[in-house]
Amino acid sequence: MILVDSAVGSRELLTGIRQLGCDAESVPGVATDFQWDGNGPDGTALVGVERKTITDLLDSIRSKRLGGGQVGRALDCYDYYYLIVEGAWRRAEGGMLEIGWPWHQPKGQFRYAEVSHFLNRLRILGGVMVWRTFDEDETVATLVDWHDQWQRPWSEHEDKRVIYAPAPIPPRQGKGFFQSAATPVQSWLYQLPGMGDKKTFDLASRFAVPADIAKFEAWGDLPGIGPTGRKKIIDWIHHGNA
Repeated sequence: MILVDSAVGSRELLTGIRQLGCDAESVPGVATDFQWDGNGPDGTALVGVERKTITDLLDSIRSKRLGGGQVGRALDCYDYYYLIVEGAWRRAEGGMLEIGWPWHQPKGQFRYAEVSHFLNRLRILGGVMVWRTFDEDETVATLVDWHDQWQRPWSEHEDKRVIYAPAPIPPRQGKGFFQSAATPVQSWLYQLPGMGDKKTFDLASRFAVPADIAKFEAWGDLPGIGPTGRKKIIDWIHHGNA
């Protein structure tokens, strides 16, 4: 269930959240606009979400209400804390901020960089997860999607981790320069320090299977690999570093 603060700025989203099939309740005194319990890495985690329209955000920046008060309290209260900035805004010619629609400059002579730097400080210094939505409907959908995701086991999030290990693509047989998928040997070779595409192509034929790469020691005898390169490769294979 999503707990929705009963104050203005939060409560008007209650109906929309329920219409998307998510249980929600309006309560007074929530530390931020929305909160719920989720599944964290060590058990139950408390998640808080602050919603600011772009005009609210601008007022909060100049008054220091958000950065000087609300964020600090929320970080003390929640295990995970999001800030949603709702509304259209962009960098205009000359670096000024425009909001819309239609596009216009808000009161206060805000520069785009002032807002960009403020939000980036929240990310870097406070670990606040900042998200932009276009309008109220998108904010509602985002809240429901996040709530649903946080109800899933933490292991399900970890299962989504991926490893990016690009490999070279060898020429097709008889097709000239055009390429197909790399062989297992080429994929392994390509990960070695200082290998690169050309060396991988040149050396792949020396190994029948990837296990031969791990057992091979005479790297310094191969063309294009000197004493330093040999040491880095052997250290990488046997110790995981280069």
